[in-house]
Amino acid sequence: MEHDLLIKGLHPLEVRLLLHFKAEDEISSPQVQEELAFNLGQCNQAFNWLAGKGLLAEKSRETTVEFSLTVLGQTYRQEGLPEERILKLVSTESALTLPELADRLTLEKSDAGSAFGALAKAGLAAMNDHKQVILKKVSGASYLDTLRGLLDRLAGEGTLKQSALTEAEA
Repeated sequence: MEHDLLIKGLHPLEVRLLLHFKAEDEISSPQVQEELAFNLGQCNQAFNWLAGKGLLAEKSRETTVEFSLTVLGQTYRQEGLPEERILKLVSTESALTLPELADRLTLEKSDAGSAFGALAKAGLAAMNDHKQVILKKVSGASYLDTLRGLLDRLAGEGTLKQSALTEAEA
């Protein structure tokens, strides 16, 4: 009788999963998603329900970190990273302070400050005696090339696993 209640109380996702695999099979989320066309949420929910009923036991768990392009990342990809925009503006117009740069580029002052800090750390820009941003080097923006490449990869691939990032991207 108790068995019958358990069987009658199964959700269709649970039933499909139980009927598809043998009792001794080790299964994974990607496998269930591929073979049964479950999305990740359905897969996780079926696993949780079956584990809660004692019909499935977790053998191991692996956490993966994935990255995707945010709305801000899409904006930076289209309009340019703040660092790129600062370099471009300072290369054509000199004698601009950080607040002036932020206003001209319509950046938050904190974003302009962070971008300038990254440029200064990379040896590409500095502050003169009048608190104006100056270029130190025009070439050698390899970290900007890396960021630009990462934005382009994310736009093309949608998501990237942390393990797929290069050392520079990470």
